[in-house]
Amino acid sequence: MTITVSLESASIEYINVYWEAPYGTDTSYTVYRGEALSGPFDPVTPPLFDRYHIRDYVAPRKHAWRNLYYVVEATRPDGEVVRSTPLSLRARPP
Repeated sequence: MTITVSLESASIEYINVYWEAPYGTDTSYTVYRGEALSGPFDPVTPPLFDRYHIRDYVAPRKHAWRNLYYVVEATRPDGEVVRSTPLSLRARPP
């Protein structure tokens, strides 16, 4: 099963990260950010339950004018871990 991620930068203050996944509410999701397609990726959030959107306020300030790659990782109750394909967006400074 796959996780579909979309990014939106409607403001210079933040980047919206949305995801869709075919898992139940007992699955946790962690959002990661990196500056290269192959990583490394650093966690942006702690594990989230029953939540499918975050606003990354740090990226535009810390990574202005850089391409950023986001990955969403799902951890199932049975321990299975699934990662999305990295998706990129250029951070604009505030």
